Amino acid sequence: MEKALHNQKAQMESIICGSPIPQFMIDKDHKVVYWNKALEHLRGLTAHEMVGTKNHWKAFYDYERPCMADLIVDGAEKEINKWYHINDYKTNTIGFHKAMDFFKSFGRGGKWLCFSAIPVKDAKGNITGAIEILEDVTDSKMAEETIRIAEQKCMDILKVVNHEM
Repeated sequence: MEKALHNQKAQMESIICGSPIPQFMIDKDHKVVYWNKALEHLRGLTAHEMVGTKNHWKAFYDYERPCMADLIVDGAEKEINKWYHINDYKTNTIGFHKAMDFFKSFGRGGKWLCFSAIPVKDAKGNITGAIEILEDVTDSKMAEETIRIAEQKCMDILKVVNHEM
């Protein structure tokens, strides 16, 4: 049984830490269990600095506040709307939560990040932690804005043309 548990933990570590997608996992005490290389690259904070601490918020915010994974661990999903833009927040029946926000301190000019979190549960269904996954969607948001501006210019031109007719 102990060997199976060790193998399961090794598999989880391999999945999270080996993923090219930035992600971390916290336990029920909000301590970082895993912090992968992709997240190290994105934020410059190493697994050595983060694992075993409750400092995961430092990767995203200038002050201590809950990350989405914290709210899930606390069973406070209803508070997600308090911390994240309601229009950019989604959830589903299996406990997967997703939101998007702009982080001005990420690189030159800031970045738009889409972040998702899901609870980690034991065999009895008790929440034992949460995994949070991040995706840089800055290029998509910039493309959307470019399209919006182009559409507005077209509408303005059409108004002028229609007015002159």
